[in-house]
Amino acid sequence: MNDTIIICPNKYKEKILEENKEIINNKFMTKEEFFSNFFYDYNIESIYYILKTYNINIDIVFNIIKYLNYIDINKQYKSNKLNKYKNIKTDLINNKLIKENILFKDYIKDKTIKIIGYYNLEKQEEEILNYKLNYNYNKIDKTINTFDKIEDEIVFVATKIIELIKNNISLNNIYLVNISNDYSYLLKMIFDYFNLPLEIDLKNSIYNTQVIKDYLNNNILDTENNNKSSINKKLINILNKLCNIEKDDYYNQILKYYLKHTYVDYNKYKESIKVVDLEYNFNEKDYVFILGFNQETIPKKYIDNDIIDDNERQELNLYTINELNKRENNKIKYLLSKINNLYISYSKSSIFNSYFISNLVDDLKLKQISNNIKLNYSNKYNKLLLCNLLDEYNLYGTIDDNLKILNNSYDIEYKTYNNSFTSINKKLYLSNQTIPIELSYSKINKYLQCSFKYYITYVLKLDIYEDKFENFIGSLYHKILSLYRDNNFDFNKEFTNYIKTRKTSNLENILLIRLKKELLKLLEQEKNQDNLIIPNNRLNEKELKIQLDNILFTGIIDKIIFDEDKYAIVDYKTGNISDDLKLIKYGMNMQLIVYLYLINKNNLLKDSKFCGIYYQRILFDYNSKTIKFEDETKLNGYTTDNIDRISKFDKTFEDSKLIKSMKYDDAKGFSSKKIFNDIDIENIIKYCEEIILKTSNSILEANFEINPKIYNKNNISCEYCKFKDICFMNNSNLIYLDNVDDFTFIEGDYNG
Repeated sequence: MNDTIIICPNKYKEKILEENKEIINNKFMTKEEFFSNFFYDYNIESIYYILKTYNINIDIVFNIIKYLNYIDINKQYKSNKLNKYKNIKTDLINNKLIKENILFKDYIKDKTIKIIGYYNLEKQEEEILNYKLNYNYNKIDKTINTFDKIEDEIVFVATKIIELIKNNISLNNIYLVNISNDYSYLLKMIFDYFNLPLEIDLKNSIYNTQVIKDYLNNNILDTENNNKSSINKKLINILNKLCNIEKDDYYNQILKYYLKHTYVDYNKYKESIKVVDLEYNFNEKDYVFILGFNQETIPKKYIDNDIIDDNERQELNLYTINELNKRENNKIKYLLSKINNLYISYSKSSIFNSYFISNLVDDLKLKQISNNIKLNYSNKYNKLLLCNLLDEYNLYGTIDDNLKILNNSYDIEYKTYNNSFTSINKKLYLSNQTIPIELSYSKINKYLQCSFKYYITYVLKLDIYEDKFENFIGSLYHKILSLYRDNNFDFNKEFTNYIKTRKTSNLENILLIRLKKELLKLLEQEKNQDNLIIPNNRLNEKELKIQLDNILFTGIIDKIIFDEDKYAIVDYKTGNISDDLKLIKYGMNMQLIVYLYLINKNNLLKDSKFCGIYYQRILFDYNSKTIKFEDETKLNGYTTDNIDRISKFDKTFEDSKLIKSMKYDDAKGFSSKKIFNDIDIENIIKYCEEIILKTSNSILEANFEINPKIYNKNNISCEYCKFKDICFMNNSNLIYLDNVDDFTFIEGDYNG
């Protein structure tokens, strides 16, 4: 048989070779490989050219490619559509964008061609291969087991498989067929309850993984993380295919198409039950379970919704829809008749759908048998079933035959609830994270307020960003304040351009008229404050990063005021200000401290010394009679105790018009208690790093317990939390923090 070409699907090649050692030296090809050599081979460049030249949706492009080989470029078709496709094919040939293997037809002339595992060849393909499958079948003397629910059907199959295993049938000889989406999740879950290893490809696209999302966001491949290697390998293969085309919008369309049609690897075992197609090359020792034998899935129904219709199919010498459906019916009967050890089952409903039994049951004269499930194979499943039956009894008064049996056999905690976070798979969690993991003040703060809140927000990503008007205005204020000192600053132009970036309602447009006046007033006050500040240098919206072990810590500082020997940090606030830093003992309210830390670790101003860290309120009710505009915009925070330094920062420091509550005289010293010396700053920076490292380690260890904090009798974690209805927090989850009176804790290690 050395002169034989065996055409079979790749996934069946291994089994064919195992059972036929003598054919190992033959040439194996898939149907796609054979016909790409026989006709033309269409590649990425072909697809890119069609997209760019003809402006066709990418899904349709791949559909067109599927039919181009059947089109004769020397023929005039009745269908305008086929003539259009013929022009596309001619265009590709003329531009040398498809490959032709001119030697292949001579190569196969003296070869025997054997076809295994293909039952869906088109008419034109059958003529080329001189192959016509005879679908004659023997009578099938089988029964079909029927059930009310999918769960019962799957449990029945699981118990049958256990009985086969007890009779020394190898797991590798047991197969499941016709597993639709309605079955796949339940099948995996229930087989786990029965400790049955199952190989099932759930067709989870890599496009939906965090690895791919991160790559599409930043175009960076994280090759250091071994947990991502399998998806990275698939991504690299796709990128290599695309390396010869220009990186533009068409490139991105093709990339996303391939990412969406490439799937995550599923678990494979040395011995396992496998989910396969009915076309699989079963042998006489195999045991085959066909589930979901209903009209919706078996036989498959072809409908006239393709890009070419029946008339066009006839012009291309392809089977019509009616012919395909007749063949499918005969094919199923033929394939069923070939299986020695066959089990067929059907259920009437799932949670979401109802089903009608397949019309093949009557055609094949299969006898229907109603079955009850057996309860002697899985305690874990039995307990779950008992819970479901108790639910049905309590909700509807339904008494199932198994309820009394199970209720007398198991003592379960029914109608109890434990809200505790148990755990997540650390390896799986890390495989979906970009390493180094990116953290910031807000993420650390959220984690230390309640680690479950961090989990919901940044791991499950349930905190969907809302485009609120107040957020839009806050960003507008920040932008204008970062630009107003520029030489070519044009307030009206910048304001108008920014407003155009968002669609606003009539009410919002009215508010914008007032806010524009108030923002101009704020800029005048900023300029007045600038006259009080001696250093003239500014860094606005300065982003700083530092890598520590497996984390990348980042922050964006609104304003840094500096000269050659001193600097101050200002963070704008659009809401109320709390400048009490004592909660940094527990790692919270650390925003200004984090900015100090980032400046220090980046050596951004290595010759400058700390002068102050401040919040500045920029947005409030300007119309209120109780608001004193000059007071409300003062800098609010902590200042150096170095008189020389502060005197060269704030011209009015002795009775400051710039810093809130700042007064000084030589006899009494500072009136404010918000004073730090240089040793305090060194200790705070060190303490900040300890907090970041310990918190990031907890995040990397996937510790996400429900642990909201109580400080000074206030719940500082849950008050504005969006996820109260998810965590079901109770008093046992609360962590009570001791009140902090001073900053002596910064001299020791972080003990949060």
